[in-house]
Amino acid sequence: MPASRFARAASLPLPAGTSRSQKDLTFGFRMPSDTSSGRAPQRTGEQHLACILALLLAAGIAAGQAKSGNIYGVVLAEDGSALQGVTVTLKGAGTPQNFVTDRRGEFHFLNLDPADDYALRLDLTGFAVVERRGVAVAVGVNTSIRVAMKQAAVEASVTVVGDAPLLDPRRVGTGATIERREMDTIPSARDPWAAVQTVPGVLVDKVNVGGNYSGQASGFIAKGSQTSQGSWNLDGATISDMAVAASSPTYWDFDSFQEIQAVTGGSDPSIATSGVTLNLVTRRGTNRTRGSARVFVTDSAFQAKPTLSEEEKRQQEAGGGATPFVGNQITGIQDYGIEIGGPVLKDRLWLWGSYGRQQIDLLAVTGQPDKTTIEDINAKATFQAIESNGLTVFYLRGDKRKSGRGASPTRPPETTQLQSGPTSLYKMEDSQVFSSKVVVEAFWSFLDENFRTVAAGGPAPQAFLDADSVWHNSYRSNYVGRPQHQVSGSVNYFLSTGALGHELKAGGGVRRVEARSETVWPGQGIIAYAQGSGTCSGGDPPALIACGAITRNASTRDKDDYVNFFFSDTITQARLTATLGVRYDDQKGSIQSSSVPANALYPTILPAASAPAIDGVVHWKDWSPRAGLTYAIGDARE
Repeated sequence: MPASRFARAASLPLPAGTSRSQKDLTFGFRMPSDTSSGRAPQRTGEQHLACILALLLAAGIAAGQAKSGNIYGVVLAEDGSALQGVTVTLKGAGTPQNFVTDRRGEFHFLNLDPADDYALRLDLTGFAVVERRGVAVAVGVNTSIRVAMKQAAVEASVTVVGDAPLLDPRRVGTGATIERREMDTIPSARDPWAAVQTVPGVLVDKVNVGGNYSGQASGFIAKGSQTSQGSWNLDGATISDMAVAASSPTYWDFDSFQEIQAVTGGSDPSIATSGVTLNLVTRRGTNRTRGSARVFVTDSAFQAKPTLSEEEKRQQEAGGGATPFVGNQITGIQDYGIEIGGPVLKDRLWLWGSYGRQQIDLLAVTGQPDKTTIEDINAKATFQAIESNGLTVFYLRGDKRKSGRGASPTRPPETTQLQSGPTSLYKMEDSQVFSSKVVVEAFWSFLDENFRTVAAGGPAPQAFLDADSVWHNSYRSNYVGRPQHQVSGSVNYFLSTGALGHELKAGGGVRRVEARSETVWPGQGIIAYAQGSGTCSGGDPPALIACGAITRNASTRDKDDYVNFFFSDTITQARLTATLGVRYDDQKGSIQSSSVPANALYPTILPAASAPAIDGVVHWKDWSPRAGLTYAIGDARE
């Protein structure tokens, strides 16, 4: 209904329980508000459209998420000619894999978990056996290896340990990979936002000092992109919260990661957007039982206590102490957890799991306590029934519980909010090697994101805004659900045409994202405003003493469908690598039907309302060509 319908005066007493200074006054009742701005919670078509646009602008289905790495190699004779028919055996995290080199002398192992202890064995009749140990594989990186085999009459076997891999000639993007060793040794805050801050070209919107912002999400950008063009991916599944600028849907156990990769640009058509694509890869069980535990404690005594200059003191006094020079201070931070993994059936079934808990206690600039608890559970099972197939099942439960949310000079303790979750992720993935030329991978995931922010003052007291624009008694509560379903897959096909090698890759995915929210004001939906609070300074007729607002619940339900297909050809010839590809995205946003009840005290003034479903409010279809060129310089290709 139009807002003007409720812009009229009514001599109505406030409900029992309202303070005497707020009773028996003439109130100018207005349209219900789901925020302090006084806007109606019942979504109009324009408001629904704006919500859908925000969701679609927040980066499409970024199916180019990386969770693994690859090994590409070529085997040469002493005269530099290619050796065909060489049996290459890879040993590492899973069961041994075998490959026979083609007529170009090339071999490849795809979709490998990141590790630095892979080993290769190369056998060919008439040639000395070559073993290469300590081969490293990183997420999103192609480890390229050149092997020269000598005649058996010259040497029986050759073993190379810890030989550094050559430059990646197939690299089609920019960014960096942060390995577990770096996470453990670099003294920084223990969260993904602090880690990605070390990537060249990436800017983060918060300065995390000693972990004081590890309980709060940060935004990041690179190369002129927007924060909404970023993408969060966990073990290959896109998990971006599309309702909030493609941000993280949960908070993390930092020790659960094996590697973190940030892609800041490139020509890979499996990546949807130009923003920062963040790939988080969790650990897994191997044939070696291993584990770790941690206890980190940050005491308030560890932080600096700056001495203000006389000028700073004068400025602070002039501001009435409301704008202190010292920001949020750490009261105490505790971070502890455990992770362990190993074989159930050697070379066949492995398990891994972790538990982490962080307690982040701060003192806000207002002097109010700000306490955050982050609790994470991770579990992963990897099954390799046969050498050519790998099945992975993953589960994550992340919960953030926070008191003091929204604390500020205008939000005293009773008007702050208590936040809680949890968010859960379920994922199943299968990878099948059909032959040396064909590799297929597919996965399904379901992200169940839920959280609520409940007013500390509870649902009974009436919210009141005084003349100094300070809230009292209680505040609004929000209940949010953002489930996501995703199915994705890809196929790699290798072939040669004369002197050129081709790696053809095709893939696609379907992703459905929903956003449901409900906002409730306390005090049976009545908000009181003091004279001079700003809300009561105008109106027709003008409010002479004080005014109030009748509210009803705000309810929004939106649904967005993302479909994508991509195709690429990686062409190699000696030192030259060219990538050509194309990507198609179909993104459609729809409004789901919703309804809200009438105001309990004044149902005739603000009755129940509903909004119908509208399919395809926004619908975008885009073709995106991609191209890249890499040339390795020097005999050593460095």
